[in-house]
Amino acid sequence: MKIERDIQGDFVVEPDDLANRFGLSGADLRLKLKRGLVKSRVETGQAEDAGNFRLTVRIGNRIWLAILDADGRMVRETGPLHGKAITRAHYGLRQNSSGAGEG
Repeated sequence: MKIERDIQGDFVVEPDDLANRFGLSGADLRLKLKRGLVKSRVETGQAEDAGNFRLTVRIGNRIWLAILDADGRMVRETGPLHGKAITRAHYGLRQNSSGAGEG
């Protein structure tokens, strides 16, 4: 996946790559963007992710997460996830054998 930084330092994801991650066509993604259905957020990494960034993209009830290094290279990615899996992935919770989240 190609992720670049623009002149303002914002991360820019190739639309077709992002659409592919969500199982959408490029046209479907563009339509969702126009309708305001695609939300994104960039957070500065903490703890083991210090010096990195977490890019979160949400479309409806699905979420895709990527950890990027300072140069915008993807270190790892998760998703797209649905429902309760979103909360566990977003907040770094692991699921134990009983099915309950643990930090």
